[in-house]
Amino acid sequence: MIRLTGDKINLMDYNDLSNYIIAYCNLHGLEISNKKLQKLMYYCQAWSLALNGEKLIDKDFEAWIHGAVLKPLYIKYSKFGYNNLDMEIDFANSIFDRLNSYIPGYRLNIINKVLRKYGPCTADKLENMNHSEIPWIIARGKLNDKEICNEVIDTDLMKRYYKSMASAKGMKEMKNNIFKFSTANLKRAQKKLKEKEVFKVKEDNYKEYEKFILDSYEATRDTTERAEYVKTL
Repeated sequence: MIRLTGDKINLMDYNDLSNYIIAYCNLHGLEISNKKLQKLMYYCQAWSLALNGEKLIDKDFEAWIHGAVLKPLYIKYSKFGYNNLDMEIDFANSIFDRLNSYIPGYRLNIINKVLRKYGPCTADKLENMNHSEIPWIIARGKLNDKEICNEVIDTDLMKRYYKSMASAKGMKEMKNNIFKFSTANLKRAQKKLKEKEVFKVKEDNYKEYEKFILDSYEATRDTTERAEYVKTL
């Protein structure tokens, strides 16, 4: 449950978010195994960091063999193996309605957009996606994909990496009156386009890539701009 301290809204309990995701998937006819639940939880956290600038839940993810994992949640559902986490429809509706009643709207917006985008994907597809992304790769260091690892995935890196992804997509999709170039950065961007220089994000260049993208517009965090960012999900 979300706890209130004065005017401050604290982080969500990870059990609330997992219950919401399981209920959502059951109500929408989507498969939801323990493995897939881990990835959906991770992307909810990642996009909250990128778009709202804050963690969504009160736990960190580890860079396991099959992708990002929230260890206590994995243990909770490990008895189900790769089977679907079924939930009675009436119970799913009650959970869905209860959590909708007190999760703040801006958080629900991120969660629901993540579930609409990633929910139809298989657990294996989400795992492969996770394996291609910098935060998981960095956390595992020199380990190969089959070696056991329990290193925590850095939340600051998650924030910067997924924000750069949103910014890169936003460069193509944001309206011109929202996307604000400085003269110097506009000229630099035009030069890159003339050279037909194509970026491929790798471990050794993601910071340069991120800086180029983020420096191409004024990094204001007003409500209108955040709303435009969310559309890129």
